[in-house]
Amino acid sequence: MVSTAQGIARTWHLDEEVILTNQVTKFVARPKILGAEGYIEFADRYHFGYIQIGLENFYDDKYEKGILGSMDFAKTDKIYDQWMHATNMLTMDSARKLAGDSLKAIGVKVDYYHPEESHQLTYTWKDGKKYYLPYYGFKWGGDRFNDEIHVSGIIGRPVLFSTFYHPIRIYAPTNYFDLLGLPKNPIFVKQITKNPPTYEVVFDPQNPPKK
Repeated sequence: MVSTAQGIARTWHLDEEVILTNQVTKFVARPKILGAEGYIEFADRYHFGYIQIGLENFYDDKYEKGILGSMDFAKTDKIYDQWMHATNMLTMDSARKLAGDSLKAIGVKVDYYHPEESHQLTYTWKDGKKYYLPYYGFKWGGDRFNDEIHVSGIIGRPVLFSTFYHPIRIYAPTNYFDLLGLPKNPIFVKQITKNPPTYEVVFDPQNPPKK
């Protein structure tokens, strides 16, 4: 999990100084057949979520729009005010290119520069005026919206990524089953019927699913 996060940090020019083992502030890992499932967070900021075959989501808790959903309205208003007055490094076109380049760099296969949905975040302030904020979101995948990425015009980097069908592939350690106290090549099955007992092979390490 750490090495994958560090690779993403290098590719997207995140703050690599906090993507370190001594900066882990939250960590959950559940063993599954093909690898660990859970998430890891660094410095209470960068969150990386995993399914058992790869990275499924990422967000930057300092700049991702989820921080605007706090019930502390004074805090939320302060963030909105900061974003409204911040210098925006991006336009819609440059934000779309940044989003597409970011997906391409990590191997997500979509029509990078033609998302099905694009938006720039807006907010109606106390004066009744609508302001455009330095925050952009893009989605690919038609009605299902399988892939999504948000970029911040304040820092010019991705701040959210999620995918349903294009997880960033990671591989379990070669001694993964040994770490779990299992035989070297266990065969996983599920019971189909009880009487007579019949079983179906779920996973056979000698015949793994095709990559």
